[in-house]
This record gives sequence, C-alpha cells and structure tokens, in this order.
Amino acid sequence: MRTTKGVAHLFSPLEDAIRTKLLPVLTGTHFSEFLRDVFRLPARNGGLVETTLRRHEEEKKRNYMDRVIQVEKATFTPVVFSTSGAMGDDADRLYKQIAKILSVRNKTPMLIQFATSDKG
Repeated sequence: MRTTKGVAHLFSPLEDAIRTKLLPVLTGTHFSEFLRDVFRLPARNGGLVETTLRRHEEEKKRNYMDRVIQVEKATFTPVVFSTSGAMGDDADRLYKQIAKILSVRNKTPMLIQFATSDKG
C-alpha cells in the first residue's frame, strides 16, 4: 500500500467523522475501533479496501470501455486510488509498467526507479 509518511494525524478528524457519522448511517450500526480496523484490512485479510477498489475499476470499465474502444479506437485502463493511497490492480500494473519503461530508459534498476518516482 502506498501512503505518505508523517501525515496520519492530519486525517484524524476525517477518520472520526467516517467512524462516528458516515459508517453508522450507511450500515445502521455503531462502529467500534475494532470494527473500523476490520474495514481497513485488505480483502485477503477480511477487509474491504481491495474489494472496493476492484468494484470501482469494474464500474469504470463498464461505463467507459465500449466507448473508448469503439469511438476513440483506443484502450482504457481505469486508474483507481483510495484516499489512504492504496491502488487498484490496474493502477498497480500501470505503475509497474511505467517503472519498467523508465528503468530501461534511465538505465537504473526498477527498485531504484520506484523509489525515485514517488518524489515526483
């Protein structure tokens, strides 16, 4: 997961509003810290972040793919991020492909390319 270091405290008011106001309205139940932590987990660990990102990718594909292919005669890759910096599968593949191309062009190892591309 990609995040910016040292800014977590800035999101505390937003997280509190999500936990105490938004989620109870959406689900009809009070959200404890434990339950909120479960929702933050990756889907493979029982959470919802990757599931939500995947759902948004599929929705974008349904909404735009046919038009892009038929009208624009092009391809379409939905690039989806969460507010915490997590990337959808297609965005992750796109970033890796870009890093690979840049590493060849700049004659640097891909690991170094990833590290320097975040500063951009």
